[in-house]
Amino acid sequence: MKRLLAMAILIAPFLAFPAESPADGLSGSVTAGGTYVDLDRESFKYGEYTGMTKTGLYFVGNANINYVKDSYYLDLNAKDAGLPDRSVRLDGGKFGKYGAFLFFDEVPHFISNNSRTPFDGAGGPVLTLPSGFVNGQTTPDMTNLSSNLKDVRLKLQRQKYGGGFADNLGKGFSFAFSLDRETKKGIKSLGGALGTSGNADTRSIVLPEPVDYTTDTLRASLAYASRRVQAEFQYFLSSFRNANRAVTWDDPFFVPAPGSATALYPAVAKTSLPPDNIQQKFIFTGGLSLPWWYTRALVTAEYGISRQNESLLPYSNNPLSVINTPLPRSTADAEIDVKHLTMSLSSKPLSRLSLAAKFRHYETDNRTPLALFQYVKNDSAFGPAGDYHQANLTDSYALFSLPFDYRQNLYRFDASYYVFRATTVRAGYDYELVDRSLRAVNTTRESTYRAAAQTEIIPATSVNINYSLSLRKAKDPYNQMNSFAAMNTQQYMSTLAPDAFDENPRLRQFDVADRRRIKYGASISFFPSDKITGSLYYNYWRDFYENSPLGLRFSRNQSFTADFTVAPVKYASFYGFYTREESRLLESGNSFTDTLAATQSVDPTLDWQMRNNGNVDTYGAGANFGFLDNRLIFNADYSYSFATNAIKFAAGSSLPAPKDMPLIKNALYSARLGGKYRVLKNLDAGLRFAYDRYRATNWQTDGVDPGSTVLANVLTLSGSTPDYRAVSATAFLTYYLGS
Repeated sequence: MKRLLAMAILIAPFLAFPAESPADGLSGSVTAGGTYVDLDRESFKYGEYTGMTKTGLYFVGNANINYVKDSYYLDLNAKDAGLPDRSVRLDGGKFGKYGAFLFFDEVPHFISNNSRTPFDGAGGPVLTLPSGFVNGQTTPDMTNLSSNLKDVRLKLQRQKYGGGFADNLGKGFSFAFSLDRETKKGIKSLGGALGTSGNADTRSIVLPEPVDYTTDTLRASLAYASRRVQAEFQYFLSSFRNANRAVTWDDPFFVPAPGSATALYPAVAKTSLPPDNIQQKFIFTGGLSLPWWYTRALVTAEYGISRQNESLLPYSNNPLSVINTPLPRSTADAEIDVKHLTMSLSSKPLSRLSLAAKFRHYETDNRTPLALFQYVKNDSAFGPAGDYHQANLTDSYALFSLPFDYRQNLYRFDASYYVFRATTVRAGYDYELVDRSLRAVNTTRESTYRAAAQTEIIPATSVNINYSLSLRKAKDPYNQMNSFAAMNTQQYMSTLAPDAFDENPRLRQFDVADRRRIKYGASISFFPSDKITGSLYYNYWRDFYENSPLGLRFSRNQSFTADFTVAPVKYASFYGFYTREESRLLESGNSFTDTLAATQSVDPTLDWQMRNNGNVDTYGAGANFGFLDNRLIFNADYSYSFATNAIKFAAGSSLPAPKDMPLIKNALYSARLGGKYRVLKNLDAGLRFAYDRYRATNWQTDGVDPGSTVLANVLTLSGSTPDYRAVSATAFLTYYLGS
């Protein structure tokens, strides 16, 4: 693999090259200048992907330079040269014959600049507590927590570089090859947990996770194209490597085992990180034009192999939860193969009638060996019957690793008929059959009926409408014990009562539950004159899970947009728009205790509901002006977006009356003023001013500071996203090369 990558780097790599040669000479433009940003506070949100997170001066540099000599060309494109999200690309070659390129780009992702942690070693795989740190059963018990907090910036920096080569081999054949490497480094947050879900002794710590990823990607293709036949063979290889296998961290909590002074959790815990893996794909695509009825046939066949064989971590990092049974294997030995086939046929048997048919098969073959693994929940030191210090766990604390698989067959038919002047109607039907292994439902069938119409019969107006209805039904009875029984040992299953269950029998997993989906939309565009245009759009989508007593019951999304453009005179134009988006969701659940599960799980007075309602309103307007034969250009833009999210609850009579969550609100204001003036024949000078303001109210994070003691059982890392106000000014010069 290393030799292959080294050879590929020397060759340099990728795909297409221009077919026609423009006029010889040098052309393009170079822009240089600066942007001054004034922020009322340092804000990772404002400069999340640009790096402009602080008040200061930032260099602006862009270039688009093209050189042509005879049939040879050389292109240079550079963007944001002075910012952390810079990119540069160099292309060269001979028109219609061969081409090569090299590129480099990087993008930052600022996640938080208000994070604090008591750990030393942030950014590395070993996190330790400082000498003298006072462990506590809860965060308020950590008496010197605040004095030991240290600032840590959560930020990722992605860099990607590579190249490619393409050659027209003649007689319809062409070859292309590319190779690139992407690195991602920095720190992000990772949840560390000790204890079991629902256990009063559970503790959580948000950790600074080290990120040091490298991904190498190779692509190669051989293609043939003639007037009637097109074919291409492709090979794809991706190799991912993580420099850190796991992160170990000192436990800041001290939680004693019941009736003992011994710590329930280990002094040092360990959490795994994304493993190394490799993926390969072999792809064939082909097209054939047939001589009858303008018929076209297409086929795509793909075979993919994904492998991961990282060394497995021990069952537990807790010396009090030693498992004498060894791991069933030392490495993951995981492999999933993917098979994909798509065939389509389109034809026009009549001048007004078009027909199309499509078949798609997608299948996963999970070749990961089935094995029985003992387990310890989040490094807790307990075994069966509540024995917190038992060394050898039984098969009651063992699970099989299940090789889940998925197979889909999709059949699609479409027809389009030109009825009369500028009016076309369309109809279609889809049938999807999906088989899933080890799921509550093994097979689902879904039929989709589609209809649409488009007309321009009304002068200066275009109207489009569409409608679809999808009905998904389970072919076999819903049985949530399918995967539960396969996951557990017979020894454990024999200890359960006949009416035992893993999850509430009335609960339905939304991706396999019976579902009725309705989608429709309409749009109308107006062109009363060459100076005025306008459009209205409406889209609606609703999912209804009619046979799901518990789980996701209902979801709905709808949006409306209106926009216009007016150009009353040659040198001025105006635009405006408004968009309203709404989302609605309903979930149902049931509260029961383990000892009374059989009766309480079917008691409607113990049921509860959660409604999630979200709205987003966005307004925008702008104007553009051109004076002195467009030597002076001026523009102005304004936009405002306001989003709300409301979470409300209802509960049965046997449950305490619930409280609704406070309203979540986000608002973003943005205003822009700018212009440029043609100072000389080949030189523009420009100015831009911008104002941005962000305001948010979020009950989930407001009032919870980094390393806060507000949450007794959770040690936090980051605070809420602060509001910000930013004013920026940009001055630049653009020089145009050539004529």
